[in-house]
Amino acid sequence: MKRQPPREEQQQQQKVNEVQSLVARCCNLLNLRHQHQVWKKTLQHYFKPSVKWKLMKTPTEITKVKNKLERTFRKKLKRSKEMIMKKKINQKTALQKKRKENEEKKKQMKEE
Repeated sequence: MKRQPPREEQQQQQKVNEVQSLVARCCNLLNLRHQHQVWKKTLQHYFKPSVKWKLMKTPTEITKVKNKLERTFRKKLKRSKEMIMKKKINQKTALQKKRKENEEKKKQMKEE
């Protein structure tokens, strides 16, 4: 027979699981496209002293989790900003190529 962990241990594990699910949810939310609003809302939602933070006993636990969330937010934010910039640059270059091609076609038409 397995011995059951003491009640405190179970509660601690439950808190850890809640925090992990919270982090996962944040990361999932970050993958949405209408970014800034989502980030703003989620940040406000997760970083105000909500019930989940109150469930944790030690303040160090709370700060660890907050820091982890902030780090993931920052990484995702940076990555998606880079992606947006790349997209914009690619669009600009594509437009420039099209313009050049059109100008060349016009010149050829005039010559003929």
